Formats: sequence, C-alpha cells, structure tokens
Amino acid sequence: MSSRAKSKKRHFSTRAPLPEKDRARDIYRIRGVQGERAETLGLREQNKVDKLQRIYLAARRQFADVGYDGTTLRDIAKEARVALGTLGFYAENKRELVLLIFNEFMPPVIERCREAGTYEGSLVDAVVAYFRPVYTAYAEEPGLFRTILRENVFHTTSPHAREFNRIRLQTMGHLRDLISKARDAGEIMPYIDIDLAVRTIFYLMFASVRWWLHTDRPAVESGLAELRTMTALLKSDKAERSTAVRRRPAHARR
Repeated sequence: MSSRAKSKKRHFSTRAPLPEKDRARDIYRIRGVQGERAETLGLREQNKVDKLQRIYLAARRQFADVGYDGTTLRDIAKEARVALGTLGFYAENKRELVLLIFNEFMPPVIERCREAGTYEGSLVDAVVAYFRPVYTAYAEEPGLFRTILRENVFHTTSPHAREFNRIRLQTMGHLRDLISKARDAGEIMPYIDIDLAVRTIFYLMFASVRWWLHTDRPAVESGLAELRTMTALLKSDKAERSTAVRRRPAHARR
C-alpha cells in the first residue's frame, strides 16, 4: 500500500465524530456551506445533508398526513430510511422536528418576503406585502402549519431553537427597515420607538396568522385583510392626519 493511501486511511479512521449535542448545530453549519460553496463538502458532510433532507421530508409528510399526535419518531425514521438512533442525532423529539421543518422551509419564503415588502409611502401596504408570501405558503398546507405553529417554542436552547430564533430576528430586521423608512418619511411620529413597533407588528402577525390558519379554509386575501386592519389600528391618528396633509395638493391646503 502506498504512503499516500496509508495517509488517507489513517486520516479517515482517526477522525473523531461530533458529540451528540453538536450534531444538530453542525447540520446548520453544513447547510450554510452547501449554499455558498457546495464543492467543499466532504463525503461525510454530504451524507449528513442527504440524511437531513430525508428526515425533513419524512417528518413533514407524517405531520401533514397523520398529525403531530399520531406521528411517532419510529415512523419518521422508517420513512427516512435511517436508524432510530441516527434520527436522535438530528432531533431529540417531535418538537425539535417541528422546528427543523420550519427552519428548512422558511428561509426561501422569508427571502420572497424581503423582495415583496418594499416601502412606497404606506407602512400598512408594505407590511401586508411583506407577509403575503408567508400567508400564501401557509394556505397551501394549512394542516402542516397548524401543527408547526402550535408546537414550536421559543424557550428551548437547542440548535434548532437557535436557528428558529435567527430566522425570527432576520424577519424583525426586515420589519425594522420598513418602519424606519416610514418614520423617516413622516408617516409615523418621530418619537415612536422603532424596536417596540417592530415587536408589536411581528407579534400581532404571529397571533393573527394562527387565528386565521385555524379557520376551515384559510384564504390568503381574508387573512391579509385582517392583518391590514390590525396594522392600521396601530398608527397614530395625528401621524395619519399629518401624512394626509402633506400628500394634499398645494392649492387644497390654502
């Protein structure tokens, strides 16, 4: 055997596996690398990505078709063609799988939100446009997203929960940009606390979309109409009047 072959064999055999607690964190690192420079992934990492995708698809189908309560980890492992112990490396329980589904599904949706939500003189219009891709995605699979929104949690410290919070903060950052532009344009009062306004609109949507999603047939336009009305209620009457005066033609102000 050549020295080069021995070196390869020795390198492979002595590579220590990640501790179990780091496996889920590692898959998000790999996912980021996959999106930026997939050619640098080794065989071990490619296998992790493949297993993650199979687990994601199996859990998503099981929760959508069978429901959260009717689904077992064993069912998901069997459909994903992984050992039950291997599934545990990626998610310790069903709630972690719910977060995994959300984290895998939502990034492209959030990117569409960012592209759609542009400020053009109306904060309400911008907020509604921003969240339209979310409502559209949820309306296509209401059963699945009822489960996801019911079971996801903020208070865990797992890698899945941290990734969920990263996506949440990214969304709130987009909202902050919209609200800042509305304040700079004079649509809302300059003393408004932007960070508080961001949290208010985000949590308003978070509650509103759950209420809407539990209707028999959630329609995108009806959900967005309610979000529009709720968001409009947050705006100051004084700011609204000031904006209306500025928009009136000069001859109408005399």
